[in-house]
Amino acid sequence: MMAQPSLLLLAAAVVLSLSLCDAHNKLAKKSDDVVNGPLLTSKLNAKRTLIVGPNDEFKTIQSAIDAVPNGNSEWVVVHLRAGVYAEKVVIPETKPFIFVRGNGKGRTSISYESASPHNTESATFAVHADNVIVFGISFRNAARAGLPNNPEIRTVATMVSGDKVAFYHCAFYSPHHTLFDSTGRHYYESCYIQGNIDFIFGGGQSIFQCAEIFVYLGRANEAYSRVIFADTYLSKTVNPAGWTNYNFSGSTEHVMLGEFNCTGPGADRSQRVPWSRQLDQAEAAKFLTVDFINGKDWLPAFYY
Repeated sequence: MMAQPSLLLLAAAVVLSLSLCDAHNKLAKKSDDVVNGPLLTSKLNAKRTLIVGPNDEFKTIQSAIDAVPNGNSEWVVVHLRAGVYAEKVVIPETKPFIFVRGNGKGRTSISYESASPHNTESATFAVHADNVIVFGISFRNAARAGLPNNPEIRTVATMVSGDKVAFYHCAFYSPHHTLFDSTGRHYYESCYIQGNIDFIFGGGQSIFQCAEIFVYLGRANEAYSRVIFADTYLSKTVNPAGWTNYNFSGSTEHVMLGEFNCTGPGADRSQRVPWSRQLDQAEAAKFLTVDFINGKDWLPAFYY
């Protein structure tokens, strides 16, 4: 885990648990041994596959999404051939049970220049439906790098507002407001997240497992902000204060910005802000498995 000149800014009532696997963590596992495209495909047992590519039936991702019937109740695979797809993609709430499968985050990418005063409208990729699984894709908002200097402009890479949504082996990039984890229960496994202001934000109840995230730990943006870093290696580039209440002048009485069993030079808590917390095993336990998001009931594959 490293921090660069950027902030992980978490908004109102965000409920987030992060556990990052790495060589410094004795519990670390190689996610490729457990989670991969074929395994997810077999677990979901989809009966229909829509293939997207320059020489296939569907030339755009959105046209394949549109071909899924409203009220869909059986898993459908939307498979993206390797390549860069320059389009804005929306999975509406009327189209659940879609498995969007790429050929790996280094080979399949959705990239679009989209800027707006509104987070939702700016998103390159938006998931509003319940029961969506995504594997092996990079999501990039390719808006100009200078846009973050305008506080009214948003450039979200991905927005997630559906319930029971999971991303495996994906990557998220944006110059501003990278991942809008809006609402619902979400799981991000072996994902890479890079960006700037409002890095990961929203009111989702989410677990980031074995992730690579380039951050300054976070900030309280509302009275009930909650973020926990667990079993995480923190490099020396993490700001010693760890957390900030930047632009939030209210009480921190109900804020939970906590750490548990973190290691590395950035885990030194001697200069942490006084309202952050060091959790013990009992306090952290409910955040450390997928039970936190009822994941055993809906995830096709998971750790812990």
